[in-house]
Amino acid sequence: MKMGWTILFYVCAIDSETKKYAMQLYDELSSIKYSDNLILLAFEGWCVDSKKLAIQGNLYELEFRASDNKRHKKSLKNFEIVNIGSAALLRQVLTDVKSGGYLLEHFLLFTWDHGAGFGIFWGEPYILLSTQPTQRLVVTASDPVIQEPLEVDWDFGAIRKKVYKPNMLTVTEIKEALSSLGKKTDLIIMMNCFMQMIETGYELCEQVDYLVAPESVDFFKGYDYNRILNEIVKNPEISAKSLATIAVKTIETRFESDLEWKKCLNELVVSSADLGVCNNLIEILNTAFSEILSEVEDRFDIISLLRTHCIDFSKGYLCDDKGNVDSSVLDFYIDLLYFLALLNEIGIVSDPTFNQVKESYSSYIFASFVGNNFENEFFRSKTRLGNGFSIFHPNFKNDFSDTDYYEYFYQSGRIKMSKTLWGDYLSAYKKKSSHK
Repeated sequence: MKMGWTILFYVCAIDSETKKYAMQLYDELSSIKYSDNLILLAFEGWCVDSKKLAIQGNLYELEFRASDNKRHKKSLKNFEIVNIGSAALLRQVLTDVKSGGYLLEHFLLFTWDHGAGFGIFWGEPYILLSTQPTQRLVVTASDPVIQEPLEVDWDFGAIRKKVYKPNMLTVTEIKEALSSLGKKTDLIIMMNCFMQMIETGYELCEQVDYLVAPESVDFFKGYDYNRILNEIVKNPEISAKSLATIAVKTIETRFESDLEWKKCLNELVVSSADLGVCNNLIEILNTAFSEILSEVEDRFDIISLLRTHCIDFSKGYLCDDKGNVDSSVLDFYIDLLYFLALLNEIGIVSDPTFNQVKESYSSYIFASFVGNNFENEFFRSKTRLGNGFSIFHPNFKNDFSDTDYYEYFYQSGRIKMSKTLWGDYLSAYKKKSSHK
């Protein structure tokens, strides 16, 4: 396999805001310099009918032209109407990349658009058939690439109207699709909110070496794509870890140079994770989870109280269709290290265990940017509010992403983390919550 890097931007643009920033992304990518060791590709899901949510898919090569020293879109394949949340679609795109001879020695995947912790592009992992949560169509990896419109009548089962409805592309589906490459992915850089969860890293570690993603909300300013990709132009043998470090270390300068985005730095936590040490981290975390689990029956009140002292990273960023912030709905992602530090302070997590967790954490998260809102250090351990990766911890108060995400991902056993003692702890926590 030829030395160099294949870069694939996997982009979803389903509304006017994301379309605007997607165009800015392409403008930026057009100035990436030429290298015989760099192949730059982009798949875009572009909304062509906002009322029906019909999304057209296209795969391009961003080809360099010496006539103007810029890169231009060269169409490789048109996918017509697609479900951007389909694992089959991503698998087909990756298969086309490989069979078309575009796969070099190293592979970097950029994902770009909204994120929801357990997956990207859309909030629901299934397709809702109505506003009633009980009417849903679970979408599996075998679903067709070309999305057929749903034809549903809620009352009588007769055909009433056609509606295209995408669903979440989950991290499990991303992992399964990446296996079609026949090699590990060197690096994924996610421009999707809340994706640096321990659930994400643990799920992807079989197929991916390094992951760059935000623990917090992300902003469309994203990463310094020119700096990252032109580093490959200068040095095709650059390591994935070096690129992951550059991606994080250039964030502050990129935001500071733009007055529109500078203020957003305070709200941002982005980190680079070495997924090669994830299994070891999980083993150590299971010891901490075991200690918490043993106390949840007798000390539930204090554990649930300390849970409320953690920041829910999605608070204040979910809006209704009029743009009004709904701070009552959360995705329930909290900083894992901070929560363990709280429990360590009152003796639920022992000092030896917490020290082991911190040591393993420092190997797992090797580069990070932490905004001012999360920088303050607390406790004997001097632990910050935001440390680079989160974990799902619902309150079980019947909010949508609280109970539904738990049932879909944990209770069903769809993700690997559900098999850890954290899954047992959440089950015990839910049971105690129902009695309060």
